[in-house]
Amino acid sequence: LTFALREALYGLDAISGVARAYVELGDPDRAAPYVDKLGPSNTPAMWAMGELLVKKGRGAEALKYLEPAAAAGSPPSIGIALLSVAYAQSAQLEQATTAARVAVQRAGGTAGVYDMASKAMIIAQRPIEARAYLQQALLLDPTSETIRHALEALDTALANAKKRAQ
Repeated sequence: LTFALREALYGLDAISGVARAYVELGDPDRAAPYVDKLGPSNTPAMWAMGELLVKKGRGAEALKYLEPAAAAGSPPSIGIALLSVAYAQSAQLEQATTAARVAVQRAGGTAGVYDMASKAMIIAQRPIEARAYLQQALLLDPTSETIRHALEALDTALANAKKRAQ
């Protein structure tokens, strides 16, 4: 029995290691079978896989990992913001908006959550919400050039859209 338990434990460690390696290498297709073997009980692997898929623009696939990870406990606000981007990428716009709102309500002073929620709102074509989130992110992290540039780009896009509408 001890041998069987040790083999099962080492087997899971090996699977976890391979999954983590493929995620870190940015290869979700190779990581997927290993993350799937680990299942929802390994929430760090689920979050990491979901994040990688979102970064690659594969939000619909990411939901397979992010939703169970979020349901497994009390998800971090950045995780909920990530989920909002996945929903937006998969054209589930109401879910994206709701998840973004929940994320920023729980964010406290975390600029990254507001920044990620803004990305979801940009994808969902809700520029007013995106702008509000970016403004809050910039208030929380006034030295962030990334956030500042994102806000400037959004303002430029909004101004151009307004000119075209006139």
